[in-house]
Amino acid sequence: MFEGRKFKNDFANKLNACYEDETNGVYATCLRFKQYVQTLKDKIEDDNRRIMSEIKREDEDVARSMLNQEDNVNQLGFFTDMLLQSTVVAIYSYFDIKLAELARICAKHSTKKCSINWYGKKEHTNDNRTPSDFEKHHAFLKNETIPELAGSEELFQQLLKWKNLRLFIVHKNETKFKEIDVNYFRSIGITQSWVSFNNEESVINFIELANRYLTSIVDLVNEKYQLVEYQKI
Repeated sequence: MFEGRKFKNDFANKLNACYEDETNGVYATCLRFKQYVQTLKDKIEDDNRRIMSEIKREDEDVARSMLNQEDNVNQLGFFTDMLLQSTVVAIYSYFDIKLAELARICAKHSTKKCSINWYGKKEHTNDNRTPSDFEKHHAFLKNETIPELAGSEELFQQLLKWKNLRLFIVHKNETKFKEIDVNYFRSIGITQSWVSFNNEESVINFIELANRYLTSIVDLVNEKYQLVEYQKI
């Protein structure tokens, strides 16, 4: 005998499909991102070894010149850095889309009539600026659907830091750099005064943060509205 699940209504079906769909659901996609990042790291490390081997087979004077260049190994890491930065942008874009999808599903099935866009107004921020989509959807869900989401405030604040980093990666300007919490990112292994990814661990950490946050929303909504029925089979 084992325990099976039954989704009670259309609300339950759509909410849980957003998490469990094997093509584009949160669970499978986060696993794919993590596998991609790990595979990327292994492939580039292997390529770098081959490049160093090829250099050593060059004419002796040319090889000596290339191998004596300052910071030769780190220069080979530039490609890793570039791809990891683009991966952060892709992960954040996916996260933003799935959060918006969850918010729309909850809004559609809510008995309240408050609009998601109402939470996109300046008066909902402490500094009188227009909230980002992430902040807007988080505020809507916390205030209109699952007040229990307030318990994920620390997670929310960490993801805001990644939102700012994503903006800097895309726009690469001094204004966006000033919005980055440099100390936070140094603490998880993103070093240098600008932005540089020395390894894949910080990106995997970001994937796990996004997964935990989206999973918490699905779990909280399922529990609050009793959307899932468990049966002994």
